[in-house]
Amino acid sequence: MVKLTLPEILYLFGAFHGVFLAVLMKVPTLVVLPTFTGKTLAENNYLGPFFHNSWIGAQPSNPLIHLVAVTESNAFIMDDQMVKLSALVTGFLENGSKSIGPVK
Repeated sequence: MVKLTLPEILYLFGAFHGVFLAVLMKVPTLVVLPTFTGKTLAENNYLGPFFHNSWIGAQPSNPLIHLVAVTESNAFIMDDQMVKLSALVTGFLENGSKSIGPVK
């Protein structure tokens, strides 16, 4: 039997989840990802695989998916960066993917 570490399990679960959802999406979809801080990532090695790597196969499989990373944010972006998130979602709803640019 193969024993997997927590980051490996989360990566596999996340990769399946992200690609599975990508196939089902039929409308433009904004996926907002947290960037985390270096310290947070170092202390929680499962965050990168679960939040970021899980979407690697999703975007190429469906052009309706738009990935955006919000800097200085953690898992609960609505708490960490409410203003940035609100502007991002509002812009996406009003202008579609044309409104997506670097988020600082």
